[in-house]
Formats: sequence, C-alpha cells, structure tokens
Amino acid sequence: MEGLTLGYHLLVLVLGMGFLWVVTDNLRFSRQMGQRRSRIRKSPPLVSVLIPARNEAHNLPACLASVLAQSYPNLEVWVYDDHSEDQTREVVQAWARRDPRVHLLPGRPLPQGWMGKNFACAQLARHARGRYWLFLDADTRMAPDTLAWAVSLMESHRADLLSLIPTVETRSLAEALTQTLITTAFLGFFPLRWIWQRRSTLWAAALGPWIMVRASAYRETGGHAALRWEVVEDIALARLFKARGKRVLVLAAPERVRVRFYEGLRQTWYGFGKSAFGAFQYSVRSVLLLFAAVLMVFYLPVVGLVRSLWIGQGPWPLYLAESLLLPLVKWRADRPYGYAAWQALLAHLSVLFGLLTVAYSLYQVLVHGGVWWKGRFYPVHPPEELQPGVQTGSEF
Repeated sequence: MEGLTLGYHLLVLVLGMGFLWVVTDNLRFSRQMGQRRSRIRKSPPLVSVLIPARNEAHNLPACLASVLAQSYPNLEVWVYDDHSEDQTREVVQAWARRDPRVHLLPGRPLPQGWMGKNFACAQLARHARGRYWLFLDADTRMAPDTLAWAVSLMESHRADLLSLIPTVETRSLAEALTQTLITTAFLGFFPLRWIWQRRSTLWAAALGPWIMVRASAYRETGGHAALRWEVVEDIALARLFKARGKRVLVLAAPERVRVRFYEGLRQTWYGFGKSAFGAFQYSVRSVLLLFAAVLMVFYLPVVGLVRSLWIGQGPWPLYLAESLLLPLVKWRADRPYGYAAWQALLAHLSVLFGLLTVAYSLYQVLVHGGVWWKGRFYPVHPPEELQPGVQTGSEF
C-alpha cells in the first residue's frame, strides 16, 4: 500500500473514530451536567414561556397542554400571533379563557430588515416578566418536570443560555430518514463540553425549538434585536451570548423534549434549505470545505468498497470498516433517542440529503439573494453587514 494511500486510510479512520468519541462524550457530558442540579426554592423565580406562532393552530393545543402541565409552579405563557392565516388566534384565546397564565400578543407589521421569528421573539421579550425566559417553538412538547429541571440547572451551573437537543418526532419514512440527521449533526460534530467550557464563538450552538435564557443576560446582549437579520437565529444567539462573555450550555434531552420539525419530505426540504447556508454564515468557502471533507471521509470509502468488490482486488475489508463509521456514529447518537436501527444503516442517504439542501440553500442566496419561508421572502444581507450591533430597519 503506497504511503499516500495509507495516509488517507489513517486519516479517515482517525476522523471517524474522533466523531464517535465526540458523540460518546456529548452523551456523557449531558448526563453529568443534568444530574447536578439545585433544589427549587419555596418561592421559585417566575419563568416566561414565549412562543412565536405563525399558522400554528394545529400545533398549539399540544404545545400549550404540555406547558401548562408542568410541575413548575410559577410561570406565564405569551404567544405571539404572527399574522396567522389559520385559527392560531382563536386557539390561543380559547386557552387564555381557561387558564389566566396564557396571554395572546397580536402581531405587528414586520419592519424592514427583520426575520419574522426574530421580530416575534423580540416582541415577546418586551412583555416577559420572568427571571428566566423559555423561547419555545409551537411544535415542541415537554415532559412535566422539564421546566423545574431546567431552572435548577440554570441556577446550579449559573448558565445564561440553556438549549436542549430534543427527540425528533417523525411519521413517515422520508421524515425519519432526513430529520433525525439534526440529532446526529449536533451530537456528532458539536463538542458540547467545549461549548460550555471554551469562550470562543467558534464553539457556539443552540437549537431553536427549546432555548432558555437568563433575562438579565438577554437584555445585556441585545437578544433578537441584535440578530434581526439572522436566518439561523438559534446559533446566532448562542454566538452573541458567547461574544458578550455569557455561559452557553447545550445538552441532549431525549426524554424531556420532543419536536416535529416538518411535515413530509417537501416541507423538510424547504425547511433545511432555509437555514443550511446560514449555518455556515453564508461562507461559500466553508460550504466547499464541508463538501470536500464529507465526500473524502464518508463517501470515497463506499466508492472504494464497491470498486474493490467489483474488480475482485483491493483492501475491501478496510474500505468496509471505513464505510461503517458514519452508520456507527449515527447509531450511537440515535440510541438514547430511540430511533430505529435502520436509520443508522441508511446514514449515507441521510447525509446526502443534507448536502443537497446545503447546495439548494446556497443556490437560493447566491441566485435570488435570499430565502422563502412561510410565505415570506427574506433577503440575505452581504457578509460584511452581518456584524453584531449593526442596526437595520425600524426600531421595534
């Protein structure tokens, strides 16, 4: 075996085992941090649950039911109706009549230079009275003790932002094959321990369906008002917090939070396509490096395996071992979440779908100058304008 070829095989094996180690350490770190919690005081601090909603009438009943069933005794709920065209307003009003903790916040016209969700979150923040604020997507559900557990973690660890990696609910083969990739991406490629321990914004991440912040830290950083143009507002919020010296904690929480991101393959495609390029801060170079790295580490071994078996020569056992690294990483990430084993076996198809949505997202931005989502077109500003503190559009 030539030196260059041997070096390639060693690199692939080292990187693959490295990803497997990251998953294992992330799950270990989540267990360790999740067990260290403080007791809830007799007069627990108020938690404001803030839910931005646009055409979420079908999701809100289950979401609100899970919030109001929390064992945590001191909470308020604000739902922002972002000009919904369905029965979102009526659903919230009905719940508000039954429970005084629920409040409806009617939508305001979206100012120029704002993303819809960012403006909704900024409006919700103006009405929140709690010490801790939970930004919760309408398609998210919580186990009954989640809020009490989260507040205890925020206080015992003195965290300023806590984000939980949820179980992804899927109801079709296509959804299971594509959407559970989110869990793999976070657990396999984001060292959660480094997000907590290192100050660099390079190690910053959060997942939008469930983000709890300390209200004082949110105000100090400027919150969503400082990120009004950001398509991938969750990761941008984590970066902003770290840039301002705040502590960011991300944990796996398979038994506490569940979310159904998108319904069907079509919605998944457009949902991923909305955010994928933004996750790389609109850097074409970063996307090209991603494609090169993924193809080299995960797909060339598959090509080598097929070729070796076809021509009857070559180190096919080595190619086989390398080809199994990606399914093994996904299986290790999926196991605590209860996903089916066949999803790990088809990991190469899942990642291929992810790469295609990145390419589609890049195409939208470079050709059309922005992305479409929920009936709105959001132009993407040039990278040099994407700096914290830049003010565009009207004040909220």
